[in-house]
Amino acid sequence: MNDDPGRRGRVWALAAPTPLAIVLAVVLGLVGVLVGAEYQRTRTPVFQSSAVVLFDSPAAIDANGAAIVAISQARGKYSGLLATDAIAAPVAASLGLGTGAVEGAVHGVLNPFDLDLVVVAGARTADLAQHIAEATAEQLVTYVDNEQAAIPSSVPASLRLRARVVRPARFAGRISPTHKSELVTGAVAGVLVAILVYVAIQTGADEVKRRRAARPEDPGEPAGHEAALSRP
Repeated sequence: MNDDPGRRGRVWALAAPTPLAIVLAVVLGLVGVLVGAEYQRTRTPVFQSSAVVLFDSPAAIDANGAAIVAISQARGKYSGLLATDAIAAPVAASLGLGTGAVEGAVHGVLNPFDLDLVVVAGARTADLAQHIAEATAEQLVTYVDNEQAAIPSSVPASLRLRARVVRPARFAGRISPTHKSELVTGAVAGVLVAILVYVAIQTGADEVKRRRAARPEDPGEPAGHEAALSRP
């Protein structure tokens, strides 16, 4: 391996940052910040609203405390039905939407420490998200009532499962894009642009310097006044 100290010093000098690379990296990096933040800001917004449905059967719980476990498990079943035709189709019809649009907009959230089912809906506008969440929660209650009504009369009505909306859908809040995501996207874009610009310019400048340093001198061609003096 060539361990020439002079060569090592030359390589270090070539790797030194140039003012042009630094200035352009900073300027174009700032442009990248603005472009990235603007891109994130202009993305289609997503709003989210939620309603809470309580599942309960006080008489059944009084008769057998283990009924709480059964009711809690039943919530999982109904949560899974939210994005199916059983619930989404009537909701879509009432709102004038496609069934697929409703199925893709809703999901359920279960808290293991209570008997609530949180119906969550997302949409491009706040009003639509609220309407979907509200209609889905109400349709879920209707579905449970109809299902329980079909149970044989031998099961007392007091022991049957009941569902009711305990918190109507609230005005939707925007969940995407947020100001934080705009800042993060802009910052990441700016850093990436600055690095790429700096590396590209610095690599080009270093390559030019290396070629100049490696260009051999022509010993047969005198330079400057020596060439003039050598002429007859």
